[in-house]
Amino acid sequence: MNGENPVSAGLSWRVLHSIVESTPAEWEALSQGRPFQSYGWYAYGERVMADCRPAYVLVTQEGRAVARATFFLVRNEPLPLPPSLRWPFQVLFRYRPLLICRSPLSSTSGLVVPESPLRQAILRVLVAAARQLAQEQRASFVMFDFLEEEQTRWEGWPEEAVAVTVPQPGTRMEILWSSFEEYLAHLSPKARKHYRQHQRAAERMGVTLTFQEKVTDVKTALRLIRAVERRHRAAPNPWARRMLEEAWRVEGRWLEARLAGRMVGGELILADEGVQLVTALGLAGKVPNVYFLLGYADIRHAIEHGRRALRWGSGAYEVKRRLGFTLEMNNHALVMAQGNFARLMRWFQEKPC
Repeated sequence: MNGENPVSAGLSWRVLHSIVESTPAEWEALSQGRPFQSYGWYAYGERVMADCRPAYVLVTQEGRAVARATFFLVRNEPLPLPPSLRWPFQVLFRYRPLLICRSPLSSTSGLVVPESPLRQAILRVLVAAARQLAQEQRASFVMFDFLEEEQTRWEGWPEEAVAVTVPQPGTRMEILWSSFEEYLAHLSPKARKHYRQHQRAAERMGVTLTFQEKVTDVKTALRLIRAVERRHRAAPNPWARRMLEEAWRVEGRWLEARLAGRMVGGELILADEGVQLVTALGLAGKVPNVYFLLGYADIRHAIEHGRRALRWGSGAYEVKRRLGFTLEMNNHALVMAQGNFARLMRWFQEKPC
């Protein structure tokens, strides 16, 4: 599918339905080293999210790609809602899916656009393409998520786009140290004391940590991941198993904690373009200190592998603040309803309180 918009700075667009329809050179010319936007990362995403049809809109000007928006047709989005509110949407999206612009599996936007003044015209083209895709695929809503608040106010978005803020933002640490010992030295005396206490407790208990290129016991790892999701009343990640199985393709490592030969914790470490992402946390109950052991190992791994930054997900904000993490500010989204859903959304917006 492709289209032209002669009144928008001579821009036209075309749609790819797989990363293999592009070339690494063409793709990376737009990505320009942005983390979780690389050709290899999207190849991984397609393998893992095989149930979500991709649609990559490339905007061109005079035959040269100048912008991109990567959409996925998602029927099983793990919504950040209480279980009692989650199921009606799960039923709806099975039949009328979401069309979401994002980089796969990375809590990162799928928008790659230049600065003004061309940006405004490009956004109009991308929105027009998204609406056409949504109509063809019978999507209920078009969503641009993992945006910063300032991005939701860009000129070029349609008036009917509704800005929402997603609770529980992720966290991030810029890696400023050449060694883990240097990192520890920058912590407060209290934080260093906590680190030593956790290490001594692990030694007494006999907890061991190992890094694996491939997860050797996916069944147990997945059971621990589901236990954490239930503990926090979070929707199960429908792609967790495939993320574990395919992680070796993107510098992935499974960090595993064992006690007396039994897996008691683990998490998946992924990386792209110098940024490390930690996800898929799994923990057994009633085994103290494991969360902290995994966290310190994540930081050490990022430093020793020369990462520029470490992203460590949401929650436990005070603990992460003490360790040097700050909030990520990309917890905003723009939502555009389609067809009857647009009329319903307008009715709710106009309805008197």
